Amino acid sequence: MTKLTANAPVMCQFRASDTQTCSHEKLEEIRVKVEKLQHTIVENKEIIHEKNMTINELKAECDAARLENVDHLKRIEELEGLLLEQTHKLHNFEQAGNQHTLVIQSLQEDIKMKTNKLLDLRYQYKILEEKDERRKKAEKSSHEELEKYIKDQANLLDCEAKSQSCLLKLTDLLRSFSDCKEQVKRQGDAIEAFEFEQKASRETISRLSGEINKEQAARQTAENSEREVKQELKKTTTACERAEARIRLLEGRVQSLTQSLQVARCDAVERDKQLNRIAEVESMFQNKVYESNVSNHSSTPQHDKYNQSLDDIQVIQKFVNTMASWLSFPQSADLSVLLSTITQRIEEMDESLKQQAQVITELEMELAGLREERLKYTSNTDMLKERIIYLEQYRASDGTLIDELRSEKDRLHYHLCKLAQIVKIDEPVAELGVEILGDTIAIRLNQLQQGDTEKQANQRLQITRLQRELRETKDRAESLDLQIGVMRRRLVDAQESRHHQTLTPASSTPMTLASSEKERRRLLKQLEQVKEVEENLRQEIVMLKARLLESSQTKLAEVSLSKALRAAQTKVDELTVLCDKRDNENKKLAGELNEFRKHSSREMVSQNEELLRLRQEVKHLQTALNCSRKSEESLLEFRRLVAIYLGLDNEQLTVPDYEILTHLDRLVSANQSQIANAVATERAINLVTGNTRPNIIGHYNR
Repeated sequence: MTKLTANAPVMCQFRASDTQTCSHEKLEEIRVKVEKLQHTIVENKEIIHEKNMTINELKAECDAARLENVDHLKRIEELEGLLLEQTHKLHNFEQAGNQHTLVIQSLQEDIKMKTNKLLDLRYQYKILEEKDERRKKAEKSSHEELEKYIKDQANLLDCEAKSQSCLLKLTDLLRSFSDCKEQVKRQGDAIEAFEFEQKASRETISRLSGEINKEQAARQTAENSEREVKQELKKTTTACERAEARIRLLEGRVQSLTQSLQVARCDAVERDKQLNRIAEVESMFQNKVYESNVSNHSSTPQHDKYNQSLDDIQVIQKFVNTMASWLSFPQSADLSVLLSTITQRIEEMDESLKQQAQVITELEMELAGLREERLKYTSNTDMLKERIIYLEQYRASDGTLIDELRSEKDRLHYHLCKLAQIVKIDEPVAELGVEILGDTIAIRLNQLQQGDTEKQANQRLQITRLQRELRETKDRAESLDLQIGVMRRRLVDAQESRHHQTLTPASSTPMTLASSEKERRRLLKQLEQVKEVEENLRQEIVMLKARLLESSQTKLAEVSLSKALRAAQTKVDELTVLCDKRDNENKKLAGELNEFRKHSSREMVSQNEELLRLRQEVKHLQTALNCSRKSEESLLEFRRLVAIYLGLDNEQLTVPDYEILTHLDRLVSANQSQIANAVATERAINLVTGNTRPNIIGHYNR
């Protein structure tokens, strides 16, 4: 290129000289020069050929470099995209790693919690083991105590130191004791049955005598009530007769009083009229006296008035004369005195009339009360008659009712005896009463429902029977006390009646002395019998109390033994139940521990798998990052080499990409300008020498 640039003015001078001078000298010189130029051209052609070769190589290298640059740019873009993707993936992986770290932390916390739970469970397990050991020790101690107790019982019972042998021995002893007791009870029952039969016979006799006495007393009371009713009837009839007579008298008196009242009322009316007239006359006299003192000019009208009242004065004079004759006054008496006496007499008559009216009202009230009493007496007599008829009918029907009730009682007793035989009551059932039998059967049925043994049932039956007998004896004693009180009252009444009989005459007493003496003796005998029965009952009560105490003591001993055995059995059952519960709890805890261990192992395996997967992903990302870094480093190295070839300062990578591209564009444009210059020189040479053109064209075509 430098040679071509140096030969360019020579060619221009040659052209100028060629145009200016056409001499032959110059042609020779030109030929020499052409030859030289041909030599130089040949050399230059060679050089150009070499340069063209280098240019072609450089073009090819440049095209390849461009292609490589394009590929590298694409690769860089791809790598940048990959970098972005990898960074995004790295970010995602970092987030996932953070999440996984959080998950791992949470899992670690869960593991810590579960380890703490495991420690707590182990601690609880240790506590339970300690409790179990304590329980076992307590069971051992209780078992040793039971063994000691069994040994003591075995020493007492003279048997082997085993619970079964002791229980068998105890059962044998209890059976023998119960057999002995049953024998004693049978003998005592036989004795008691004999005594009870005697007592029952006595009681039946006493009951029958009491019933007879009761019936006699009831009969006597009925007769006494009949007598009292008859006496009351007689009294009521006499009272009715008296009341009727009194009523008749009162009616006659009332009639007379009504007549006198009517007469008195008529007299009072007449007297009122007379009094009114007298008052009018007095007013007239007072007016006359007052008018006499008046002046003379008023004499004529007074005279007229006086003439008008002459008839009234005559009537008043007649009234005064009649009153004076009625009051037996002389005719010559003073008029004022006569009027005052008349007024006094009228007032007295008025007061007497009022008193008579009050008496009449009182008599009318008494009449109304007597009529009411008469009605009551008649109603009472009717009621008493009806009661007498009813008592007579009831007395007739009592015998039939008593017979029916006795037959029903016998039937009920027969059926109860059958039921007692079915229930297997060992007592003499036929001798017991209906109430006692019913209570014993009910107790026996309750015992059979509860599932008690026959011995306990018999003992309870005996206890209930004894309690019932105690109650019955107490009731009998109370009834006897009441009978004694009644008899004492009767004695006191009889003594009082006897005292009254001694005081009253013999004609007025309802009962003679002999009958009262007999009654007193009978009552004394009854008192003695009642006292004997009371003493017998007290003795029976004492016997029954003693038997109750014996039975209660034996029952208490049996109950204490049964309680001790039941307590031991309950303790053993409780201990076995506790052992079973603890075993079940231990099994449950062991199962929970196994499940927890399995679950924790599964979680650990899953966590380990996740960790391995994450590690593999991290390794893959690291390899991808390394590859991207290597490609980036190679690209940077190529950029640095290109910058070095271009003569740029690329020590600190401060040269931008566009500067490198501008340098490359300049190189390409310079290369193109050189090619254009070479083409121009070839054309010039072809113009000078037309031989070399096809060679050059062939060369360029190549």
